[in-house]
Amino acid sequence: HFDPYDHLHCQLAGTKRWVLVPPAHMADTHVDDEQHRAPRFGVRLPTSPVDVAAVDLARFPRLADAPYARVELRAGDCLLVPFLWMHHVSTPPAHPESRRAPTRRRCCRNPASR
Repeated sequence: HFDPYDHLHCQLAGTKRWVLVPPAHMADTHVDDEQHRAPRFGVRLPTSPVDVAAVDLARFPRLADAPYARVELRAGDCLLVPFLWMHHVSTPPAHPESRRAPTRRRCCRNPASR
């Protein structure tokens, strides 16, 4: 999914893995499928039907062209996730304690409204 605002995510404990795709390649994540719209923030925002843990390039061929970044946040790390960047967050299997690890997220105004 993406968020309609910038946000700063700080990992206070544990570990989280992020995959990020820039807005220019949002269509490569197959978000244009109407049935994959999730209610968030009072509107139905597109989400990607792709399973990041088991990518099926036969089913989602455009994903092969999408540039992406993988980031692993550990305690004390912060990540700025820009407006409209697609992202997926997971907990590494070796760090099950991270599922409940405290995080701090600071949301900012939508850049389009500035």
